Amino acid sequence: MKQLIDRNQTWAGKAVGAALGFMFGGPFGLVVGAITGHLFDRVAAKAKAAPRGDLQQEHISALFRIMGHLAKADGRVSEDEISAAGKVMNGLNLTGDRRQMAVRLFSEGKLNSYRLVPEVQRLERSLPEAQQEGFVELLLQVAYADGGLNKDKKAVIKTLTSAFGIAPLRFIWLCNRVKSERGWQGRERKSSGPEMGATTSKMSTEVRRAYVTLGLTPDVSDVELKRTFRRLMSEYHPDKLSASGASDAQVNRAKEKAQEVQMAYSVIKKHRKGAR
Repeated sequence: MKQLIDRNQTWAGKAVGAALGFMFGGPFGLVVGAITGHLFDRVAAKAKAAPRGDLQQEHISALFRIMGHLAKADGRVSEDEISAAGKVMNGLNLTGDRRQMAVRLFSEGKLNSYRLVPEVQRLERSLPEAQQEGFVELLLQVAYADGGLNKDKKAVIKTLTSAFGIAPLRFIWLCNRVKSERGWQGRERKSSGPEMGATTSKMSTEVRRAYVTLGLTPDVSDVELKRTFRRLMSEYHPDKLSASGASDAQVNRAKEKAQEVQMAYSVIKKHRKGAR
C-alpha cells in the first residue's frame, strides 16, 4: 500500500507547515492546523524507535477510516462532513496519490463491513497518550460539521474516549472547544453588524487561539472567563493528579496543559484590558 506521507518527510516539518499554512486561513483552518500540529508534532520521538513509514501509515490510515465511519454513523454522509474531512487532508498537505489514498480510507470506513473496535484497540496500544485528545478533536471537527453531535456519532466517539481513558468532563471540554470555534466561523460568515465585524477584525490570531484553548467564545463574560480558568487550573493541578495515582507522564502532560491555560488566560485578559 502506498504511504500517505513520504517516509523521508519529517513530522515536525509537516506540523509546522500545516500550522503556518492555516494561520491565515480563517478560524476553521486555524483550528485544524493547530490540532494537527498538536496531534503529530511529538510523534517524532516515538518514530525513532519504530519504522517511520509504519507509524505514519498506522495512525493516519486509522484517522480517515474512523472519520468515514463517523460521518456515516447517522445513515448518510453530508457535503459538510466531506468538506470538513477535506480540510483535514489539506491541513496534512495530502495531495495527489496520497490524497486519493485518504479518500479511499474514508470510503472504507463508511462500509458496513468496517469494524471500529479492533481499529480503536490498535490505536490504544500504539497512539501516544499525548496525541489522543488531538486525535479525538480532529474527529469532532467532522462530527460537528453538519450540526450537533447526535447519539450515533457520540457512540463512535465514546468508543475512542473510553479506550483512551478521557474523562466525561474532559470530553465535554473538547466538544466545547470545537463548538466555540464553529460558533466563531458562523458569526464571521453570517454577521452583518458593524460592531461584531469590528470586534472580530481586531482580534488577533493569538487571541483567537487563546479562546479556543479555554473552550470559550469571545462573548463570554469576565465572570465565566475567570470561572473556567480556575476550573481548568484545578483540573491540571499536579499535586491533585499525583494524589489520584496519575502516572508521571500524565502529571507532566497536565503541567504542559496548565501552562497553556495560564498563557491563554493572560492573553485574553490583556486583550480585554486594551479593548476597554
